[in-house]
Amino acid sequence: MPILLLTWNVRGFGRREKWASAANFKRKNGPNVVCFQETKLEEVPASFQRKIRNAGNCKMAYAPAVGTAGGLITLWDEDFFQASNVLISGRYIAIIGNIIRHKFSNFLKSDDIPWCIGGDFNFFLNPTEKVGMSFNGAQINMFRTFISDAGLVDLPMSDGSFTWSNNRDSPSLVHLDRFLLSSNFLLKFPSLFQ
Repeated sequence: MPILLLTWNVRGFGRREKWASAANFKRKNGPNVVCFQETKLEEVPASFQRKIRNAGNCKMAYAPAVGTAGGLITLWDEDFFQASNVLISGRYIAIIGNIIRHKFSNFLKSDDIPWCIGGDFNFFLNPTEKVGMSFNGAQINMFRTFISDAGLVDLPMSDGSFTWSNNRDSPSLVHLDRFLLSSNFLLKFPSLFQ
């Protein structure tokens, strides 16, 4: 069963053109799960919710931005995934439930269920993933330790080296967005790339 997951650092959902673009992409490609980062929305307007939900049978959870920083929206196709619990923080949205015919409630504790974590972690794994700014070695080691202790595999990027830029003449570039997979997820879906 193929799974289509879209994650997009939208750098602000302030313009309606981005809403239309997101809804059109969702309608055309039919992803099972959509994760928007850096929405910069303290509240998700009802008009946006109608537009994006009309693009399929979906549910939505959001974590509000604080001022102009952050903001997350996660949408999932109810025909694919049935949520039993949604945990929301300023930095993450965790959705626990069932992929149709596959129990997912204890995915972090079980070795036999393949799983994937994707998003903007605001951390990077080594100094080569950041250009133009200083870095904190302790944070790099902390993120590496988390990945190792959880038994995760960092899915390499197939095109490009960075996922964020400050868009200046002398840019700062960082690889912040990534997918972390359990090894059995990779065995089940060996042709994944990002």
